[in-house]
Amino acid sequence: MNTPTNPPSPKTILFASLGGSPQPVRTCLATVKPDFTVFVATAGSRGSVNTNEIPKSAAPSPSKPLSPNDPPLAVLAGDHEILEVRADEPDSIFSAVQARLTSLKRLHPEAKIIVDYTGGTKSMSAGMVYAAMSVPDIELQFMLGNRPDTTKIEDGTEKPQRMATDLLVAERLIAEAETAMRSFDYQVAVEILKRLLNTAETRKFGDVAWRARLRWRAHFASGLHNWDIFDHTGAQKILISILPEAHPLLKRLGRLCADKKEPEILFDLWLNAQRRASRGRFDDAVARAYRLVEWTAQWRIREELDESTTTFPVEKLPSKYRKEWCLKDQEFIDLPLERAWRVLGGSKKDSHYGPAVKAHIEAMREILKKRNKSILAHGFDPVTQKLWEETVGWIKPNIIRLIQKNENIQLPEQLPVEFPDMNGQW
Repeated sequence: MNTPTNPPSPKTILFASLGGSPQPVRTCLATVKPDFTVFVATAGSRGSVNTNEIPKSAAPSPSKPLSPNDPPLAVLAGDHEILEVRADEPDSIFSAVQARLTSLKRLHPEAKIIVDYTGGTKSMSAGMVYAAMSVPDIELQFMLGNRPDTTKIEDGTEKPQRMATDLLVAERLIAEAETAMRSFDYQVAVEILKRLLNTAETRKFGDVAWRARLRWRAHFASGLHNWDIFDHTGAQKILISILPEAHPLLKRLGRLCADKKEPEILFDLWLNAQRRASRGRFDDAVARAYRLVEWTAQWRIREELDESTTTFPVEKLPSKYRKEWCLKDQEFIDLPLERAWRVLGGSKKDSHYGPAVKAHIEAMREILKKRNKSILAHGFDPVTQKLWEETVGWIKPNIIRLIQKNENIQLPEQLPVEFPDMNGQW
């Protein structure tokens, strides 16, 4: 007994619109030689798949009619299906063709898929063109031939003409990357631009200068993405290859890559939190804000007291804290966020940061209680926009402005949301 086998996957799939004379479709089938055909037809034109009849609504062809002995489209096409659409509804035509294109592309990822929009109504052509452009790696063509008038192409003179959609699709993808940039979604921008660049270089569409600009933008977005995930060294390596040495972004990265990063790194963390909040990621934003307050205390204890919060000597604590925290037999203590600020507030060596924050520590404690109930801390509550706004209301005057005043520096600008020119100028 023979074991049944699966039919081979088609190498070429053709989508062909029907309407008027079937001759352009016959020529298309003979030229493309598809392994599988999807006839896009209306109720009136689908009958021409199995016969050589011209739909009644179509004007007679100016050339000689087909012979009754000529094989119908179904025979010429072999394996095929009919996708019925409404003649004058471009939106529904687009949806139907796009869905079938996507389905066949998923089933047969190695197949070449060609969309021919010669026949049918103007709505059918519009819907098929936009559907083809919305799915990656679809070839678009129409049958070009002699026109005795403005109505029809003369039968028998047709030849396929590929529509150059690469640059049109590319500009749409670039617009999507620009939209991602505006919402600080640098990773998505990188993925779009790198995929587009690979396609452009493989197919060699767009001139050399256009591809150079595309490559520059891909590098710029990649540098910002690395910056956004705190890989400042990686961002510096990328951006230094495309920006002038004196560019402000490179100067900032230089400070962020130095051994002593504070207070620049604290500002960078704050701007990162704001980027997360702008995208509705309040959980990430509050987590970064918490780290900012903690890191600021660690920095000041290291600078003012020459100690670490992870191994702080108990003997250097005020006696009231040793008693309150039951630390009689311990040599060192790990100072979490609130305790670190209380120690700073009671230190005679720090007259700038600790006392200022200690004066508002009750408000900070209330925010910390809410944060500690969140799923990213010790509870199950979601982090809301309200909690983020409360956090901003406390951090701006008590941390950010305090650093600006004491260190005499300004908060840097947010990371770019637009592509500069290739000289780094906006």
